[in-house]
Amino acid sequence: MTLCKACFALFATALAGTGQINTLTGSVKDPYSRPVTDATVLLRPKPPKNETPDPKFIRRLEVDTQMATFRFTLLVPVMYELVAFEENVNTYLPGCDEATAPKGGMELHLKRGASLPFPKIGPVLDDKNHPLAGVRVILYPQCHDWLNPKGTVGMTDNQGYATGPQWTGLNDNAYTAQIQKPAASPVRAELANDGPPSRGPSIEDEPESESQASEPNPSKADQISKPVNITAGRRPGIPFLVGTDTITPKLRVDFATGTVTVDYGLSVRDKAVLHLRRFYSPAALFLPAVVAAVNQERNLPEEWRQGGGGLARRYVSAYAYSFGVRNTMAFVLDSAFSLDPRYFPSTHNGWRRLGDAILQTVVTRTDMGRATFNLWRIGSAYGTGLLSREWYPDSSRAYGDAVIRASVALGLDTVANVVREFAPDFLYRLRRPGKQPQHGKQP
Repeated sequence: MTLCKACFALFATALAGTGQINTLTGSVKDPYSRPVTDATVLLRPKPPKNETPDPKFIRRLEVDTQMATFRFTLLVPVMYELVAFEENVNTYLPGCDEATAPKGGMELHLKRGASLPFPKIGPVLDDKNHPLAGVRVILYPQCHDWLNPKGTVGMTDNQGYATGPQWTGLNDNAYTAQIQKPAASPVRAELANDGPPSRGPSIEDEPESESQASEPNPSKADQISKPVNITAGRRPGIPFLVGTDTITPKLRVDFATGTVTVDYGLSVRDKAVLHLRRFYSPAALFLPAVVAAVNQERNLPEEWRQGGGGLARRYVSAYAYSFGVRNTMAFVLDSAFSLDPRYFPSTHNGWRRLGDAILQTVVTRTDMGRATFNLWRIGSAYGTGLLSREWYPDSSRAYGDAVIRASVALGLDTVANVVREFAPDFLYRLRRPGKQPQHGKQP
């Protein structure tokens, strides 16, 4: 560790001597893109996957009180993690991002918090696939887990499923998790998260208060895993447009090495249930009516004519295409090729978040969690497009028409993914119209 620090200092000195000083600059804003002047930004090198970072490398900087900007200098050109939080108030939760130095014009947006249930996680298994009962599952919001060392604690039941308290967190379903196995008998799970801190981590140790002493703390004999990033919980949809998704990860922990393996995979039965629900969901009944009304207005196909009969044929055709034939074909493909048919929310901000939503039209996850080509979505779209030639009239039966229908279906899938990604934000604004907390200081 001493050698690494010395190398870092020598490299920074060399950069300064040659005038090649890498910097990271940007500003801090609230969720409504207004400058936040009473904020602090922390920076650290991004640690290797599943490794605990050294707090000695954290750098702290208060933003400029006039422009709400920050500037880190003398940086080695590696990937860094940054987190911004309010210094003296807790109106919003911290916001974070990552970047490679040098980079300018960054925007760190603070987040709106929400009262959330403890996400469903489990079963938690040991290295022999046996359920672990009475172990603690400690969760931290993924982007700023290093600000709150306590986290929120849940306890596993006899089947290995974790339950915990209601807590204030983010709607991105992204967490950092650690599994702690007490040396003695299981301890009752308690809430250990009191919200975001009013200041960053201190180098000096502070004495424990009485309330802190009563909270569950790992003893020297306790076994605790390395941190692992997971996606978990319920993600609300918008009625008649997109449904609610639930992601329940399975965790396998090897306490001998401290590693945790995350398994998001659904069984064939689980996938069958998921696709079956899509047959009769509110969106399955409503969206074909919209498509039928548009085609009725355009009189497409002409052979189906106007009137109630024509509208009914167009409705049945739209339902069969998207929620009948295509839904069935998607189930066959994602089951045969071990693909995950669910939407996974982005962990990024701004345009990168939008890009992640769009990208999931062509990229999906395998049952083991690896990114791969979205065969179930694209294959079902173009496969159904070809099959639809069997019930469309002659004027719409050409192969070109089938390709157009499939491409339009994929375009609508892309829109649906964007709606899924931003639905929690929209619902938050809908529940609290016009409530935009004001900061004490404005430039």
